[in-house]
Amino acid sequence: MRIALSILFILLLVPGYSGIPQRALWSPPVDVTAKRVALFSDAPGRKQLGELTYLGGVELHSSDPAFGGFSSMTLDRDGRFTLLNDGGNWLRMRLDSNWQVQQAQTGTLPGGPGTGWRKAERDSESMTRDPETGARWVGFESANEIMRYDDDFTRSTGWVQPIAMAEWPENGGAESMVRLHDGRFIVLSETGNWPHAKGRAAICFSGDPVAAPNRGFRFAY
Repeated sequence: MRIALSILFILLLVPGYSGIPQRALWSPPVDVTAKRVALFSDAPGRKQLGELTYLGGVELHSSDPAFGGFSSMTLDRDGRFTLLNDGGNWLRMRLDSNWQVQQAQTGTLPGGPGTGWRKAERDSESMTRDPETGARWVGFESANEIMRYDDDFTRSTGWVQPIAMAEWPENGGAESMVRLHDGRFIVLSETGNWPHAKGRAAICFSGDPVAAPNRGFRFAY
């Protein structure tokens, strides 16, 4: 009787609890607007930073609760931006001549570590793309996993948990990833270290890490 009363008392205190809440997902249609920003807010006319010339930038806004937290971006040859946040949600768009958002599309990754219910299971931190085939690779920081998708994120085409990345910290894994022109991949850990090496851990894969996760070399940066 005491156990039953205790359970009833808990339920009365937390009547809305139904388990771990689902990660935030888009609620289409998603409104996205852009506001132009200067490189230096106190000197809007300043365009130079060393040898670099600032062409322009924008600050994106949306009322959708799933918006924000973008951790990686690709720019395709046709001028299309694809942004991926750290909850497995992607945004695809163009910017017109006035730097305003056009043709915005949104979606969520069709696969990844775990069930995808929790945000930690879609902790997508890095992304790169093959401009010839359109294939995309996404690095999941918490799982130290790399998954490959088609260009439109309609399906996954393979995944791997490279042995070399297995000991990277849960919240310091594949923070950045790029596919080089010669087909090699570089993956940088945010906080991981190699034993007896100075600097942060990194890997250069000799090709697609999903197809050949054990080919390449380690280095520190």
